Amino acid sequence: MLPDGERIPVTILYEPVVRRTDAITLEPFIEVFHDVYGRMRDKTQHLDDVAAQIGAVVPGWLRLSLREPFRGSFIVSNRPRVENNGQVVAIGALESDNGLFLPLAVMERLLGEKYAESEGQARLGGLQLAPADVLVYNAQLFLRGGLIAAKTGRGYFYDELQNAVQLALTRLVVNGTTVAYNSVFVHPELGPLVSADDLARALGATLRNVSPGIVLLNGQRLNVHRLGTLTFVALTELRRVVPNFTWSLGHGALEIVTP
Repeated sequence: MLPDGERIPVTILYEPVVRRTDAITLEPFIEVFHDVYGRMRDKTQHLDDVAAQIGAVVPGWLRLSLREPFRGSFIVSNRPRVENNGQVVAIGALESDNGLFLPLAVMERLLGEKYAESEGQARLGGLQLAPADVLVYNAQLFLRGGLIAAKTGRGYFYDELQNAVQLALTRLVVNGTTVAYNSVFVHPELGPLVSADDLARALGATLRNVSPGIVLLNGQRLNVHRLGTLTFVALTELRRVVPNFTWSLGHGALEIVTP
């Protein structure tokens, strides 16, 4: 609609339900865009037809959810999707009698470790793997999801209703080396916050409390947030002492490069 109230036709340039393929696992999935899907008359049949192409069944709860407005898009897949900090990182986790298995590339990226085999022994970084920890499917390697807890102390939640493996994993990286896991807290309002104590240790810096909301990091005055007994630094403040860093929500990695 134009400012003067005149209505003009608009052409939608993308489909309401799109079939895609995951770049890591090559698993097919479909993405439903509400702003277009909500305007369709035969939406239920169209969704079923596309889902059938990938062997997925649209559950009843999802049909009800799709009747209501939602932001962005929704994913429907046959195998579970993997989410970290609310971001989809891959489609196609595997379920087996030994639990859930995640794609090797996802495990390496989330943990900051490399998989290697030597003399018949498999390792993920410094973690020795048992035969039951590794699964081969369609010529791809998958690792047992329980290894995440063994490495980081924080596991995953498998939401069968959402068909999603949900994680809240973060790691602090300095000059390419992971120095701590779970040091970054993704606050719903303040955004990513890094533990002041872990940050000081990682940088080899001194940390001194000045007041409830202020610390000195190597003499640099920083505003901080107190959450319970812990002290956190927002990324806007971090940039005052470490100008060169990147943050990836999906991979949970705060990567700092020092001079």
